[in-house]
Amino acid sequence: MEHLPSMYKQLVQSNFIKPEEIYLNILERPNYYNIQIFSSDKKAAIIKRYEVFIDWLAKEKISPEIGAKFQVCLDYMSNKDQSHLWPKFLSETAVLDELRGEKL
Repeated sequence: MEHLPSMYKQLVQSNFIKPEEIYLNILERPNYYNIQIFSSDKKAAIIKRYEVFIDWLAKEKISPEIGAKFQVCLDYMSNKDQSHLWPKFLSETAVLDELRGEKL
């Protein structure tokens, strides 16, 4: 969620995708991978990053519909506090990281 705007921007600027060639799908389950698990501080930082990104979209004259798609994600993230699931996210990710020989 946090790096989605920079990834989109890089893909558009490198002409890998056209600005309208994006589909965002919000993962809801398992609930410990849901974007609502971020702390309020993390959510606030993500919102700031998206505000800058949405300004960039406007400057680049990219359709407001694209910004609206990203705003839906922000609204969903902010709609509910599931931060109590953050420890479960960390433990589940650690198990997967070990299986893959990676580290979070």
